[in-house]
Amino acid sequence: MSQQSENLLRLSRRVRNRPCLFKNYAFYFYSKLLPPYINFPLEIRIENTNCCNACCLICPREKLTRALGYMEFGLYEKIIREVSKFRYKTQSVHLHGFGEPLLDGMLPERIKLAKSLGIKETHIITNASLLTSEKSKQIIEAGLDSMRISFYGTSENEYNIIMKGLNFATTFENVKTFLKIRRDLKKNNPRIQINHAVRGGKTSELKKPGMIFDDLIDRKIGDTIVTTYLHNYGEGRDYNHIPSKKIISLCRRPWYLFQIRYDGKVGLCCFDYDGNQVMGDLNRNSIEDIWNSQDFARVRLDFKSLNYQHHALCLRCDQLRRS
Repeated sequence: MSQQSENLLRLSRRVRNRPCLFKNYAFYFYSKLLPPYINFPLEIRIENTNCCNACCLICPREKLTRALGYMEFGLYEKIIREVSKFRYKTQSVHLHGFGEPLLDGMLPERIKLAKSLGIKETHIITNASLLTSEKSKQIIEAGLDSMRISFYGTSENEYNIIMKGLNFATTFENVKTFLKIRRDLKKNNPRIQINHAVRGGKTSELKKPGMIFDDLIDRKIGDTIVTTYLHNYGEGRDYNHIPSKKIISLCRRPWYLFQIRYDGKVGLCCFDYDGNQVMGDLNRNSIEDIWNSQDFARVRLDFKSLNYQHHALCLRCDQLRRS
């Protein structure tokens, strides 16, 4: 894949929040430029566990039927060593999935190994309820590059309702402690993104997360506060009405994203929380083989034509119909 094509692919991932006309044109434009496949994924997501200590209303965990578990370190090492051979291609490795990554006692070792092998960017998404002083030091010293903290709710009461099983005060103190430890250690990483999700988006609601975190984070090193809007998690939730109008959006995931479950099975999308679609198995094959397989090629051809008829989860995806 040429450098020009890679740059175009990265640019295509930035158009989601643009005006409708530009966005639709951009999807059409990039669908014509994208090659049938690229040599290796730009972003790899490795689910270290699908276990979680919370039952947040946002996540459809009550619908989860696949077995719970943690990725064996031997399998992880096999995966990350292959990724390291393509480290100049892969831009980011996520060490999380449909679970809470801090439950994994081997997480610091996974981060250390990835960084020792030259992986550019390591990233996790966490609810931060387990981000104790000890774990904060471990992931900082391991070399984690960035961390997104899911902090849902515009008040203590709302947080405790949405983040069922967690406690606002505990999580807030954990984040404050983490930031202090990072500052005391004179480290710039991991940069953090406080992620706040709302349904609707009233101006008064959007200001509240900033009010409690603005004086704590360090924007000079890249810390941010981001407000996003709830999605349907495929068919898992029903926050957004799915109109009957024709799908006009190109899903770009098969061109840049590789989703690995803790058991080594490869999925197509992070919204497939129950693992219904299997694109391959890393216990038997390599990332390169699966990524360049006929199965992935067929998916890209379907998506490029906006033909999602053979992909049930996609047909129920609200993001494909967003203007």
